[in-house]
Amino acid sequence: MCGKCTGTKTPKLDLTRSFFTYEGTVAQLIKGLKYGKDLTCLRAILELATPILPSLLKELPPKACDLSETCVIPVPLHKRRLKSRGFNQSLLIAKGLFPTMKICTLTVQKTVDTRPQSSLTGKERAKNIKGAFDIKKSPLPSSYFILVDDVVTTGSTLREIAKLLKKNGAKGVCALTIARTI
Repeated sequence: MCGKCTGTKTPKLDLTRSFFTYEGTVAQLIKGLKYGKDLTCLRAILELATPILPSLLKELPPKACDLSETCVIPVPLHKRRLKSRGFNQSLLIAKGLFPTMKICTLTVQKTVDTRPQSSLTGKERAKNIKGAFDIKKSPLPSSYFILVDDVVTTGSTLREIAKLLKKNGAKGVCALTIARTI
């Protein structure tokens, strides 16, 4: 666990795992997908990540391992950012990694158009994202969730969504990202 989680009595996220560190080729592929709108980068990311997925899934808490009972939530974009980008890279990644699982795009929505997290410090990220999400579909469609995102830096976004889900009855929330900054 990271320092933020060990200092918390009830961690918001039960587990966070990333396939790679955010550097070199992986960073270039994520940037190519996210900012260059290059879907060949998505295919390359999925080709690299898919063989590793089973070993990461084995690390999930026992209840979350029952994938028939678990819902995958791609980190949502605000509607303005979605419109300008044309797609949600987290949704594309989630569909590619979990083609047979329930992808819950109607559960959580981003209601506040925040500044891009990439331009902020750790403290600014937590403040920027606080209260930016809301439950769109209630009651929750499951008790266990896997959040999917492209990159985790401080974990502020993932923790904010996990906090919201747990406040609304989720029993377990894990996160899976393509890359993690060091």
